[in-house]
Amino acid sequence: MGRKSKDYFKSEDRDVNNLIKDLRAKIRRLESDKRKLISEIQGYKKAFNLSIAEIDKKLIDLPVEEVIRIVNSKHKKSVKFEKKQKKVEVKNNKLKWTCHSCNEGHMVVIKYRKASGIEWYHRACSAPKCKNRTTAKQWHDGVEGILPDES
Repeated sequence: MGRKSKDYFKSEDRDVNNLIKDLRAKIRRLESDKRKLISEIQGYKKAFNLSIAEIDKKLIDLPVEEVIRIVNSKHKKSVKFEKKQKKVEVKNNKLKWTCHSCNEGHMVVIKYRKASGIEWYHRACSAPKCKNRTTAKQWHDGVEGILPDES
């Protein structure tokens, strides 16, 4: 009997030792990957700093008025782009939420708060003659549709 228990502990020791070897190998691999990533990041930092230095040199040569004009023009372009995106989004929403009863209006999300303090919503057709509407549901952040100010 004594022999079996000793063999059991020896096999258990071997399993633990193998596990330790595997973990040490994994640590070595991870440290190697870490060193590679650090060196890669340092390369990116150098490139970034060189880019900033080049931009600074170019900005020093430009008069202040020119820099302000460039910044303003880029800002105006981004604002125009955002407005166009918003118009396209509203147009797509109107097509998506067209009323299936009258085909004239589109379903507008109407949000309201009940006496319990919980917010609810339903969708109603924007056409004045159409009485189509959906059943009320509890409001959540993922509600899609056209809000009244977009219609």
